[in-house]
Amino acid sequence: MRPLSVLKPTPEQLRLILSAKPGIRIVRGAAGSGKTTHAMLMLRMALGYLLSEKKRSKRDTPIRAVVFTFNRTLAAYITAFVNDVVVAAGGSEADVDVTVTTLSKYALNRLPKINPSNVINDGDQASWVVRAALKAGIKLDPSFLAGEVQYLLGRFPADSLADYVKADRTGRGAAPRVDEKLRLQILNDVIAPYVSYKKSTRRLDWNDVALMLCEEEPESIDILIADETQDFSANQLRAVIRQLAQPSYAAFVLDTAQRIYSRGFTWREVGLEIRPENVVTLGRNYRNSKEIAVFAAQLLHGTRLDEDGTLPSSTEATANGRLPVVLEGRYSAQVTQALAYIDAEVDLATETVGFLHAKGGGWFDYLRGALEGAGLDFAELTRVNEWPPGDEAIALSTIHSVKGLEFDHVFMLGLSDECFSHGQEDEDEEYLRARRLVAMGITRARKTVTIGYKADNRPKLVELMKQGTFTLKKV
Repeated sequence: MRPLSVLKPTPEQLRLILSAKPGIRIVRGAAGSGKTTHAMLMLRMALGYLLSEKKRSKRDTPIRAVVFTFNRTLAAYITAFVNDVVVAAGGSEADVDVTVTTLSKYALNRLPKINPSNVINDGDQASWVVRAALKAGIKLDPSFLAGEVQYLLGRFPADSLADYVKADRTGRGAAPRVDEKLRLQILNDVIAPYVSYKKSTRRLDWNDVALMLCEEEPESIDILIADETQDFSANQLRAVIRQLAQPSYAAFVLDTAQRIYSRGFTWREVGLEIRPENVVTLGRNYRNSKEIAVFAAQLLHGTRLDEDGTLPSSTEATANGRLPVVLEGRYSAQVTQALAYIDAEVDLATETVGFLHAKGGGWFDYLRGALEGAGLDFAELTRVNEWPPGDEAIALSTIHSVKGLEFDHVFMLGLSDECFSHGQEDEDEEYLRARRLVAMGITRARKTVTIGYKADNRPKLVELMKQGTFTLKKV
């Protein structure tokens, strides 16, 4: 798959980067505002400064930098600019130790005694807690319940789970209502037996891994970049913060309007006191056209945002473009329309295309066959550890797996409420999460967006799309 292009600082980013000092920096901004680019530029600047200091002080250990990211294209880019910075500073490869990884891979590397096959994945955890809830007579939507359990385990330290009963449920919606009585029942009838199950079978989940990393001897990281921090749990952030050297450079990049996992935290509870001078808010949208920004923003209108969330804004977008297209008709007709558009309008030698879906897997079977039949090469990005080799310009991926990525043209076909498990209330947390997920997918696009659904199976979130913000085509 064609890799990420070279990052160039905007005047706004350059001004902020030149003022960067050691310490914690929170980088906020809507999709397309250049948050990740800003963090990469900070990494480059900090590396240059620390290499000069290393030479002056005759430090004999390498500069340690870690980048936590879901964006697999960044690894090759970072390797290239690190080499440039080292050469410019008159150093050698031995002077730096830079790792680009996910938090889960980092934790397993730091904790070699953990057998990865012994870690309970999120799907198996969800199945277990749903069975326990059914046995206890807890009447909550299974998807919501699984998220609630993941949320409370990830937010509170193991010895403070009881705090969940009275805590403000930061990061969770208002519906369905989870009162103190129900919270106690979840703790006693779901969490307690789940903890006992893990103990009796000597198994761990990913939250246990984060808690173990909190107890490990800190690594003393000189430069840390944590991308998409809104989808870190509180315990994961506690583990990451503990790894920092003193002094160090650290940037936490986030937009809670794009939160797509059951997470929630406050900076204070993870051990950080954030002052205004430690916060960078990027305003301009350099990725999306005004039309795409408006189309995405309406899906988020009315959702509750905290200070770390930013809505896409047409006034901050720098370019005009085509109205997004909504296809209404059979899935096969949606795919035919998409392929016809690619053939007529897309230059695959210079442009990229992303076909995104909430589920992926078998949901892409028909599309795979259609692309192969049209002689179009494609790469699959879902849950791959490394960026696929090759020069394909078309990607197939779940929406979750394209966080931090961008394409010239985005297609989200076959949308339906079957893709999302949520209630019908506007404040239902799973519905809000579906809205954030689709909005995030839309904002991956630089030039055009096309979504599609069956006329007799229209997803609820389509009701939020206002006339005049898209072109409707019945196929």
